[in-house]
Amino acid sequence: MIDLPFNRPGRFWRGNLHTHSDRSDGALSPEETASHYREAGYDFLALTDHFRPEYGFPLTDPRPLRTSGFTTLLGAELHAPRTEAGPQWHIIAVGLPIGFPPSAAKADRNWRVRHGPQARSSAWLTWRLRCFLQPMQKAWTRPMRSRSTTPSQRASTGATAGI
Repeated sequence: MIDLPFNRPGRFWRGNLHTHSDRSDGALSPEETASHYREAGYDFLALTDHFRPEYGFPLTDPRPLRTSGFTTLLGAELHAPRTEAGPQWHIIAVGLPIGFPPSAAKADRNWRVRHGPQARSSAWLTWRLRCFLQPMQKAWTRPMRSRSTTPSQRASTGATAGI
């Protein structure tokens, strides 16, 4: 039998880290999507629409959708095309900065200028991801802290990270 942590002391959050709205290929608006999850008892939601040119590189600022007891996270589903490593990659990026740029087109142009229009490789994927992820480097260096517990409370419950 698997020993799941849910019977242990501590606070667990119910959330969804990969959700699309009608800004890409989802059915509901961001407002309706957040409302649906909030009413279903979720504690948090990340709107991660496809960050692609055919959808206009949507990045919804979810802060206005927050309420007491329900928070939202800025995110997107980033894409990198087929390489010799396999089919198209889908990367869920959560915690993006407000104003995250649609830099994929710029990365593609820069790569093609340097390596030719048909160049596709794992090096190309690394180049494109670096262009996407560079704005987040500062965010990665900050430790995550739980808003509802102190360090001593987290240590006593065995929790090592929080939202």
